[in-house]
Amino acid sequence: MREFPGYYNYYNMDLGPTLTRFLIPITTIGLPISIILLIIGVILDIVKKRFYWSKFALILFVIILVLEIIQIKFIYQTTSQILQQSPRASTSVTDETANWKTYTNTSHGYSIKYPTTWIAYENNTPNSVTLMSAPDYPSDGEIGIEVEANQERLDGKQWAQKDAQTTCIVQPCTPSLTFGEEITVGGIKTFVVSGQLPKWTQEAVYIPYNEKMYIIRASSNVSGSTITQTFRKILSTFQFSN
Repeated sequence: MREFPGYYNYYNMDLGPTLTRFLIPITTIGLPISIILLIIGVILDIVKKRFYWSKFALILFVIILVLEIIQIKFIYQTTSQILQQSPRASTSVTDETANWKTYTNTSHGYSIKYPTTWIAYENNTPNSVTLMSAPDYPSDGEIGIEVEANQERLDGKQWAQKDAQTTCIVQPCTPSLTFGEEITVGGIKTFVVSGQLPKWTQEAVYIPYNEKMYIIRASSNVSGSTITQTFRKILSTFQFSN
């Protein structure tokens, strides 16, 4: 028996189960039988040189074909109604950062969000801010934000190389840095930098803006730290306010 979309559902529709049970066996069995009879009728009529048996077989074939068309149309309409009535899966994505706390730095014109179980601590100056887990919660790292004057107007890569020089015991040296994916932070394109960076830094971004360099670091000395995952989410909330 042929199957169509909605086959098990259209018994409940307006035409009722009687018509449905009547159409299915007739169209399923009757159509191939009518084709066979039509072929046999044509052969007999050719042999006997008259138009007789093929006429009745043709009429039967047309009737079965019409019923088949009615059945297909009925199934199509029923399936369309079922699909329209079915609730569609939601495609909305929950913003995990929507209910996070917001730290605003008016001195340097930026804001950034951080998890509700974290705290924001200014290190005696608005130039340096640390986002970290509150004392009552376990911590596997922290996010540091530093703002420095950039009168030389270095770009992010140049400043990262300059920053990495501070890790060298012997000068001059060439620190090993990896400039990873390009991302947009605060409307400015930059790179996620990793490698030989100071202060237990796992990843960092360097954002030049208004003759200043905004440095955001994810730091941790914990093995298996997940701080970089939180770092990416926090970066997505960074905005300049002027």
